Amino acid sequence: MKPPLEIKLTVNRPQHRAGSPIDGNLLVTTHESLHCHQLAIALQNSSSLLDGQGAVVLEQDFQQTLIIDPRDRKAWVSGIDPSALYEGPWKAGAQYNYPFQLTAPSAAGYQGIHFQHGWLLHAHAMVQVESEGQVHATAIHPLEITRGPHALLEREIPPPDDTRQLLEDAHDPRSGFTETILAHGSSFLFLTLFGVIPLVSGGLAVVLAILDSTGIFPFPFFEGPSDTLSLVFSGLAAFGFGCYMLPLMLDSMRGDDLQLYIAPRPLAPGDELQFVAMVRRSLADSISSIEARVICRENAAGPGTEETSEVLFQQQLSIPADVAVEEGPWLMLTGEFHLPHDLPASIEADFGDVEYTIYCECKGHNEQESLVAIEETVLVV
Repeated sequence: MKPPLEIKLTVNRPQHRAGSPIDGNLLVTTHESLHCHQLAIALQNSSSLLDGQGAVVLEQDFQQTLIIDPRDRKAWVSGIDPSALYEGPWKAGAQYNYPFQLTAPSAAGYQGIHFQHGWLLHAHAMVQVESEGQVHATAIHPLEITRGPHALLEREIPPPDDTRQLLEDAHDPRSGFTETILAHGSSFLFLTLFGVIPLVSGGLAVVLAILDSTGIFPFPFFEGPSDTLSLVFSGLAAFGFGCYMLPLMLDSMRGDDLQLYIAPRPLAPGDELQFVAMVRRSLADSISSIEARVICRENAAGPGTEETSEVLFQQQLSIPADVAVEEGPWLMLTGEFHLPHDLPASIEADFGDVEYTIYCECKGHNEQESLVAIEETVLVV
């Protein structure tokens, strides 16, 4: 028995650059008189998990129904860059052609070791058939998406012209007294409540109790030795609490001992990843070098499967502390990594991801463990 309708997807070009238009046609062949409630097309990402022999273990289900909310034609249950193509009657034994144009997604496809990621065109028709009621028909077409040209990449942080420019961009501009108060308002409040007040009040209570007990300056509101003793213990407890909290809160207001500035952002394969490791000058006598490394890693996992992790790219370097540039409270050390052209983009999908991280640590003199370390995720497109 023939289905009431058939739909076929054709795309004008097999390969598309990220951000370029995807032009094509949707051909609908009807075998019965139908009323189309909705004919729509959208992009979907595909994700699959592979075992050690390269066989597909898990694959994303692409047969989910794409439906536009009738109350809001722009609200979709699923799909990326959706487009509604038609709604109305279809005659029996006819063919209808619907051209469409979508925009290629920014993330390119990826064929990895245990994880694969791609893109599909998904067309869907929801029709009313007299003999069967509501019927759904679907057509899927795989797409090959490649990276767009780097010249068109919009960067939040542009690449610096030289090392001096990199250092200037990394260093925060000096803020005035008012800006400092506003930025650290809550910190000053907690510092006062849990540091200064317990410290001062506790010390004052102990001093008053000592003056009263020795008779140097008696206070009439102390009725006996028990009141004086309880005041001493309460004062010592408050003073000790203030002594403990005050340096901790001052240290938290100062910020991290190691910060990292990365340019450009986002990155693209073939770029020079430039960074500035900013170390507090209080650690100047303790550190011997900065060890930095950048890692591209493929992670894959799915229900009922073991998690796998493969290092696709790794590079590291060591920067001696004696080449640091002193800038305000910081020792600033610069370095760079080259990202090869054939690296994949950062990807997150159902059964895996491709992640870039940069890791920096301060090495001490004749010490194996790092004094302080920092790790950041880097977006590569």
